Amino acid sequence: MNVYVLSQAHRGHNVVLIIDEAQNLKPVVLEEVRMLSNLETEKGRLSPKIGLDWILPDGTRLRADFTRSMGGLINDSSTTIEPSEIAGFNQSFRSLIPQSAGYGTPPGLAFETYGVGVDHKFSTGTYVDLEAQVLSSTGNQVIGAYSGGPGGVAIADFSQSQYFNEEDVFASISQLICKEVSVGARYSLTAVDVSVDDYSPATAQLFPQHENSTLNEFSLFGNYYVPCGFFSTVQANWWVQHNADN
Repeated sequence: MNVYVLSQAHRGHNVVLIIDEAQNLKPVVLEEVRMLSNLETEKGRLSPKIGLDWILPDGTRLRADFTRSMGGLINDSSTTIEPSEIAGFNQSFRSLIPQSAGYGTPPGLAFETYGVGVDHKFSTGTYVDLEAQVLSSTGNQVIGAYSGGPGGVAIADFSQSQYFNEEDVFASISQLICKEVSVGARYSLTAVDVSVDDYSPATAQLFPQHENSTLNEFSLFGNYYVPCGFFSTVQANWWVQHNADN
């Protein structure tokens, strides 16, 4: 049905959907009807990308990036001809907000990323990696809403704005014991902020939602490799997460 609606939109036609006995529809069908209004046919954005990957004479590697990009216009597909990585940092996304959050994916999400990293190998066989990255996305969509009651099913449109911001810090140190064995530790801190505003033009009401989360992760690991390709890994992981709904 989405393909048909898009094809008619390209022809300049309006589509009217009339549902008889809508109060008898199952919730999964009502959800499909609700998402029909979440369609865009064209959207463009200037997306510059800057990357730095510099190896110093002492073996230290410096990396940095700034990117802007845009997601696909249809929820179920995303096509990109851009590079997926800049200076070792991922810059190609379908959505930054987890689907499990239940907000949906607006068409043509705008992404922006910043990243900086330092890698160094010491003569003692010690490897150190430090990274910091900021990921953000913004998007808007029109979504349908329905409510059931004794009088039947009421359907309305909401204008939704989404803002997502994630800040990551990562540190890792590894020590090569011999050609076959290495040990190390890594730590990462992730702070996420999500804001979603639903606006009802019919009632002129704004329904803001704001959530933030912080995740600390610490890992100890040991690796064993042999030239034939066999390898094994032992890990010990520790997580602490704090969630808040404002």
